[in-house]
Amino acid sequence: MQTSKTVTGAMYGHCRKIVLGVFCALALSACAHPLPPMRSDRVVVISGKSTIGISAQDATQKMLIKAARLTLDHGCRYFTIVDSLNAYPNRTGAPPIRPGANLAIRVYRQGEIDPRTPGVWDAQSIAAGNL
Repeated sequence: MQTSKTVTGAMYGHCRKIVLGVFCALALSACAHPLPPMRSDRVVVISGKSTIGISAQDATQKMLIKAARLTLDHGCRYFTIVDSLNAYPNRTGAPPIRPGANLAIRVYRQGEIDPRTPGVWDAQSIAAGNL
């Protein structure tokens, strides 16, 4: 009789640990945001779904902030916009980005590209609020 109580108690404790572990894993996975994969040529495609229905200026700002965040998340510092269909470079600042359009960027680590080159964006600067 004593043995069955010990086995039952051990099974209960083991099951409790499994349930707690599964709960913790689910809770932590809800906190993580999906990181779009980077292709071998260091290009990341950012979905433009969140910019549908807003102005081109707001879409541009939102996509540049997303691009900066993803650049930093991938361990890089600089990025360029490589999707010429959705972004139209100009000399006055940020390229206008069509609301709803996906955006492709190429990311670079510090020292891999001259940050003074036209069209190169500093993700750390954007993340600090300098857009």
